[in-house]
Amino acid sequence: MPNTTNVSTRPWIEHGYLSFGSNGPKTLKVEQIAKAVHISKSSFYHHFADMEMFEQELMRWHVSQAHLLVGRVKACQSFVPDFLELMLEMKPFVYFNRQLLIHKDDPKYLQCFQQVNGVLQPEFLDIWADMLSLSDKRDSANTILSTVVQLFYQRVPTVDFDYAWILAFVEEVKLFLAEVLRANNTTTKS
Repeated sequence: MPNTTNVSTRPWIEHGYLSFGSNGPKTLKVEQIAKAVHISKSSFYHHFADMEMFEQELMRWHVSQAHLLVGRVKACQSFVPDFLELMLEMKPFVYFNRQLLIHKDDPKYLQCFQQVNGVLQPEFLDIWADMLSLSDKRDSANTILSTVVQLFYQRVPTVDFDYAWILAFVEEVKLFLAEVLRANNTTTKS
């Protein structure tokens, strides 16, 4: 999906994207964005009929960013460190996706979240499965990944989102899965 944002709408979209990612949809106010990008409010209404249309453009932008990331995700040789480092480079994307999940009660946000994850998740499933030693059980790896993705976005901090945090999160997930397998083996043997 090509990026269709033109030069005159780009400042609006970029600032709105960061604002939405930081604080969610409630913080999207035309006057505040206009002030931040040093453009008149009338310019906003020239490009976007209303805030609802602006949010649609933000979500379209987000989906286009996911499509642009596919090549970079495919280039990752391993989940740790390659994919983790890429996630840190994509902080605005991660934060926007986080807000979509937080506000999933609104169907348009949930749909966008699902669409973006539908684009990206298959692209890093193999390195995820390799990390968990589940390369031969892709369906199981995908099921676990879907749950972990939701957990990740619920936990990702708005500050201190760095390599140490994300690595600790991945290690916690691996430890949890090892404990589940160990408990399952104990139960099976009894």
